[in-house]
Amino acid sequence: MNALLRYALVSAIGSTLIMPLSALQASEANLEQRIMRLEQMASNPVMLQLTQRINEQQAEIQRLQDRVDHLVRDQQLSQETANKRYQETDERLNVLETNPARAPGSAEAGSEASGLTDEAPSKSNVVVTRESTEAEKQVYQKAFALMKAAKYKESITAFEAFIAASGDSDLAGNAAYWAGEGYFILQKYPEALAAFKKVIQSYPASPKFDDSQLRAGDTLDNLKKPAEAKAMYQGLVTTSPDSKAGQNAAKRLEKLR
Repeated sequence: MNALLRYALVSAIGSTLIMPLSALQASEANLEQRIMRLEQMASNPVMLQLTQRINEQQAEIQRLQDRVDHLVRDQQLSQETANKRYQETDERLNVLETNPARAPGSAEAGSEASGLTDEAPSKSNVVVTRESTEAEKQVYQKAFALMKAAKYKESITAFEAFIAASGDSDLAGNAAYWAGEGYFILQKYPEALAAFKKVIQSYPASPKFDDSQLRAGDTLDNLKKPAEAKAMYQGLVTTSPDSKAGQNAAKRLEKLR
């Protein structure tokens, strides 16, 4: 009986010792198979080329993703800037234009604006204006109503027709300014700049003189002419630092520096 018990115990111990050895042998076999596959891949130039191409494509995809993220951020910043400027336009549209006359002496101040040597009004360019007739005021208000209704193309046509017919009216400068705003909103920047410069050069007594300088600076900025935009903003800050247009120009300058 004792001999039988000893035999069973020895058998159990032997089985316990043999099982881990089998598992170890199986693990070694799997490892050897993996090593063999890696060696086969290393010795296969086609596989190496494919692996290299995959790695290069993954790197290119990452570069493209980084570029897309950068463009998205730039677009967001541009949209925020555009929204702020359009909001300024809306604020101007909400102000009733009941006083077409500009404060005395402001025309002379405009001619001294720093950085405006090419655009500053000269005696040969300045239009001597007269008070608008009632009929002209009605024509102007119809054009202005088109602008407020966001019918920008129609309003531009109406304002330019007003200038052509009544270029010596005291509302002509305002009409040129609003035509410029219409072009600016439609992103027709060369036309917008021409309209704003018309106010600066020909209608320095217009209540839209300061706003025209600000918008001319904005337009130059959009035309990728930062040096000229800075000069325009600086001229406005110099002559009208306390005006809303002058304060906005100062903020624009900070961003361009």
